[in-house]
Amino acid sequence: MTVAENVEVAAVGMGLSRRKARVLVSEILGQLGISDLADKIAGTLPYTDERRVGIARALVTSPAFILLDEPAAGMSGHECEHLMEIIVRIPKDYRCGVLLIEHNMAVIMGVCDRIQVLDGGRTLAKGTPAEMRRDQTVISAYLGSEV
Repeated sequence: MTVAENVEVAAVGMGLSRRKARVLVSEILGQLGISDLADKIAGTLPYTDERRVGIARALVTSPAFILLDEPAAGMSGHECEHLMEIIVRIPKDYRCGVLLIEHNMAVIMGVCDRIQVLDGGRTLAKGTPAEMRRDQTVISAYLGSEV
């Protein structure tokens, strides 16, 4: 399927007519900056574009929350910056909360208002990015000494 069809299937699956789904898909692809991919076969896309199509597929269902599990894995710094712009806009544009699981600390610190740091399933710390930058347990476990 094409990117547009791939996202449209999720919208139709949630009960939208195909006509309404197409309009919504077009809007979301535009907001995510991937309108130019609409007619491309989804399975042929580079990894970073696949991630954005997955986000579009989730957003088209009008969720209360979206779970993003390691969305920046394997992305370059520039690709991460673009992803961060998308993630920051989701709550504003879609009235949708974001639960982000990510090891890229630049992404976490750049997009999150609140952070819960886990290690082996145990909570190490909770707080704002500024608080996490000062937390010695978090620094030792994830950030290293060069913060």
